[in-house]
Amino acid sequence: MNLGTIVGILIAISIIGTGIITYFVLDYYVIEEKNIVIDNYKNNMEVLNKSLDSYVYQINSLSENSTQLISERNSFLEQINNLNNELNMLKLPNKYHLRDPTEREVLDFIDMDKTDRNEYDYYDYSCVNFASDVDSNAAKLGIRCGVLYFDYWSYDWETEIWDIYGHAINVFDTSDNGRLYVDIDDEVYYSFAEIEDDYEEIINWGISW
Repeated sequence: MNLGTIVGILIAISIIGTGIITYFVLDYYVIEEKNIVIDNYKNNMEVLNKSLDSYVYQINSLSENSTQLISERNSFLEQINNLNNELNMLKLPNKYHLRDPTEREVLDFIDMDKTDRNEYDYYDYSCVNFASDVDSNAAKLGIRCGVLYFDYWSYDWETEIWDIYGHAINVFDTSDNGRLYVDIDDEVYYSFAEIEDDYEEIINWGISW
């Protein structure tokens, strides 16, 4: 093999080696660039995930705040409703805004009131119901009225025995003529003694204002 051939072979080997080295060097840089891009993507993903977590936390916080605000709103509405009810009660005549009437006012009220026209029923609408309705009607007009409850002895002619009965009538403390009692048939008594005349021996009694 002559010198020229050897030199040619060496040159060829050198060229091939340079090409191989260049290829590997270029491939290394390409891989590094890809790794850098991948790392950038990873970093961006971490940032996005953190942002997403932050948004989720804010959404949950807003949801909790919204629930709390709705609860507080309902509570305020309930308080407002209660205050309105109390205000309406203050506007209406009640036990704290009633006054003692004159005798004339009592007689006019009894004459105007139609409770005595209701049908009596021992079980469904007794004297207690009569007296309670008169009391309520008087209160609507700002008149203070009470209910007198009492028990009394009475003779039953059918059984021919004495027995205890209960009764309820209305009572008014007038500003000009003392205490008046009004029975369910609108009969007016000007003293307790007059009641005892009609209901014989009264053994227990009490007034509810």
